[in-house]
Amino acid sequence: PVNSLTTGTYTWQVTGLDASGNALGSSSRTFTVNTGLTTASPPQVLAPDGTGVGKTLTSVPPTWAQSGVTNTYQWLRDNNEIGNASGTTYPLTPDDFGKAISLRVTGRLSGYTDTTVVSNAVTASAGGALIATSAPVLSGTPVVGNSLSTTSGNWSQPSTTFTYQWLRDGAVIPGATGNSYQLVAADAARSISAAVTAKRAAFEAGTATTLPVTVAKLKSSTSLSLSAAQIKPRKKVKITVVVAVPNVARPIGTIKFMDGTKVFKSVSLTSSQSGKVTLAWKKFNRGKHKIKAVYSGSPTTTGSTSKPVKLVVKR
Repeated sequence: PVNSLTTGTYTWQVTGLDASGNALGSSSRTFTVNTGLTTASPPQVLAPDGTGVGKTLTSVPPTWAQSGVTNTYQWLRDNNEIGNASGTTYPLTPDDFGKAISLRVTGRLSGYTDTTVVSNAVTASAGGALIATSAPVLSGTPVVGNSLSTTSGNWSQPSTTFTYQWLRDGAVIPGATGNSYQLVAADAARSISAAVTAKRAAFEAGTATTLPVTVAKLKSSTSLSLSAAQIKPRKKVKITVVVAVPNVARPIGTIKFMDGTKVFKSVSLTSSQSGKVTLAWKKFNRGKHKIKAVYSGSPTTTGSTSKPVKLVVKR
C-alpha cells in the first residue's frame, strides 16, 4: 500500500489471478491527488497611515482551510523579492516610490506541499515634505559690498539636492539663487535671509529659512566749502555742502548749517539735488566764525558732519 502521494493524477488497478497466478481479469480507476494547502481568504496588505515613502505597511495573513499551518513572509517590489523584508510589516523606502508592493506568504503543514499565495499590491507614493533637522545658517559680515553665504542645513533624508533663494525683508531678490550673495546698496538697513529648499526623489520638497541679518547702513561723508573766506558785514557768502554716499547718486535727508554750536539754517536734501546744496547767507555778525554742516542721514544711510571752515566778517 502507498501511505503518501504527492500532488498529481494516478491510476488504481486491481487484477484477479487464479491459483496458478494467471490473470483472470482486471479493473482500473483514475484519481487525482492534491496535497496543496487551500485558502479560505488570501493575505492582505494594508496602509493604515498612508502609502507615502516612510510609512509602514501592515498585513493580514491568509486564512487556510487546514488548521495548524505556519506562515513565512516575503515582501515584493514589482513582483521581485525585497532583501531583508520577511516580516509581517514593511516600511516603505525611496526605492519603492511608484512601485507595486505586495506580500508573498508561504504556508507549511506536515503532509502537504508548501503553498504560496500573494496579496493585493499597494503602490508607494511620495513621502511627506523633507524636514530640516537643523536650520541653514548665514555667515559673513553684513555690510554693502561684502558677500553672505549660507549652509544647506541638515535634513530628515540623506542624498538631498538643494536650491537657494535670497530674501530682502522676506521678499524674493530676483536672480539671487546661489549659496552666496553679494550685498548691494538696496540692502542697506534691510533684513537679509536665505531660503533653502531640499529635494529628493520620492519625497515632497521642504524649505527652511535662515535667521535674518540686518545690513549696516551706508556710510556718508559731508564736505562744506565757502565762496569766500572773508566778507564784509551784510554781504552774502555762498555755502556749498556735498553729501557723498557710495553707490547712492541721490542721497536724501536734512542738512543743518551751523556756526559753532548754533544752527542757523536747516534745509531738506532731496533726490533731485544729487547730494549738493548751496545756501547764500549774509546774517553773520562781525568777527570770526566756524561754519560746518551736519547731515542727518536717512533710513539707509548714516549721518555725517563736515569739517569746520573759517569765515571772517569785517569791514
